[in-house]
Amino acid sequence: FVGRVTTAESDIYRINLDATGRALGAPARLTQDTRDNNWPSVSPDGKHVAYTYDFNRGIAVMTADGAAERPLQVVRTRGPIDWRSADDVLFRRVTEGPVPNAGPLSSLNIKTGAVQTLVELPAGVIPWQYVASKNEVFYAVPVPGAGRGASGAKAELRAKSITTGADRVVAQITDMVTTLDFGFRVSPDGAHVAYTRWVKTGNATRPELHLMTIDGQGDRVIAQPEGSVDWSSDGRRLLYFAENSLKVFDAVSGQSWS
Repeated sequence: FVGRVTTAESDIYRINLDATGRALGAPARLTQDTRDNNWPSVSPDGKHVAYTYDFNRGIAVMTADGAAERPLQVVRTRGPIDWRSADDVLFRRVTEGPVPNAGPLSSLNIKTGAVQTLVELPAGVIPWQYVASKNEVFYAVPVPGAGRGASGAKAELRAKSITTGADRVVAQITDMVTTLDFGFRVSPDGAHVAYTRWVKTGNATRPELHLMTIDGQGDRVIAQPEGSVDWSSDGRRLLYFAENSLKVFDAVSGQSWS
């Protein structure tokens, strides 16, 4: 995760969890440079962590214990990064022009440094996630003319094949948050999606974490998150921040704990 526990800049930290998702010990700082580091993403084999540095002006990688930090590519990126395989990092390069914008989804090999353009995604800041079990990149976009904020606005959750470019609508979600900090997370097996929606209470608007099947069934409220959400590698548990602590929700039992 990203934090400013001991430094003025953003750094990447790691905290060990037990089998139930409870924290073991204090967070350990991984990045040791003086740059601003963000968007950490762990490789599928658990051996490396890729992240952006210098306010998204480049991509770097290190081992999971924080050793061997090294920049991979000096390239402006927009938003999160992900992994396609144990060697290939996924990112969106910022296009050049009078109004810089997020461009196509690209891959960067951590061994060779080779960059490959994969598929086009809508311009702008949108949440996206690669799901290896489907070989698709899922992304969310507002539905034009459907309003904004907690006012009946709708967003489409879509999926695009990395190999063929085929694009499909997965679900339409009312008042879904389409910002980078919240957005959505699809389970590793592609069966469920956790997403955040805006809920208006009086004059206040707050985020609300929901869980449903990928085809839009069984929608239920989980919590009121304060930041990003992610799944455990087995797809059973959701991890999120709320009330200034790491929370865990078991999608099978329905129980939650800190």
